[in-house]
Amino acid sequence: MESPFAPPKNHFAANEKPPKSYRELVSTLPRTKGWNAKDDLYHYQGFWFYPTFLDGIMSAQDHFRAQPLDILICSTLRNGTTWLKALAFAIVTRNSFDDPTSPLLSTIPHECIPFVEMDLSHGSSARDPEMPLLSTHIPFSSLPKSVLESGAVEKIVKMCSFENLSNLEVNKTGKHRQDTQMPIQNNVFFWKGKIGDWKNYLTPEMAARLDRITEQKLGNSGLNLVRH
Repeated sequence: MESPFAPPKNHFAANEKPPKSYRELVSTLPRTKGWNAKDDLYHYQGFWFYPTFLDGIMSAQDHFRAQPLDILICSTLRNGTTWLKALAFAIVTRNSFDDPTSPLLSTIPHECIPFVEMDLSHGSSARDPEMPLLSTHIPFSSLPKSVLESGAVEKIVKMCSFENLSNLEVNKTGKHRQDTQMPIQNNVFFWKGKIGDWKNYLTPEMAARLDRITEQKLGNSGLNLVRH
């Protein structure tokens, strides 16, 4: 199958210079000697960056616009990003390619999934609309406003919170598998969400036995096993 996904276009050509406003801002930032002999590190919004990445981050903050169906792969440098990209790409495109035709067999994962701060920092116009996956090394607090201020995280947290799910009428009084011999009350999947609720279900002897088993299995793990 021919790939329906176009490779990202790199907006930072070798001869392209960052805007003057970026250069002026960078010149005012705290700096220190970098890990290589070529470039210094600059302190920006709580983190240290090389100037090449910093230009891309500033540009992405100004121009990148997140889309509702975006899937953002966030990771630190040298932390398995290449592998994570390959896994994500294989999952998302599993219906688009036969195994022998997957771009992963002929293209490095970084070319299959664009970096926000390098490939899309000047905007989203070069994006393939069929590819929802994006990657970034940008720290959370420095992500473009369209990501931070979308409200998506807050909506997901609210929708999936214990308070919301446990108080929905369908989860308090409803049933599922009603057409089977084992209908189940939905409320059995929601506890009270309170520390110490085990006392309402376990006798002291049962709790003591569980404590002994837990200590036996995990006593040398370094975990602080405190019962409330």
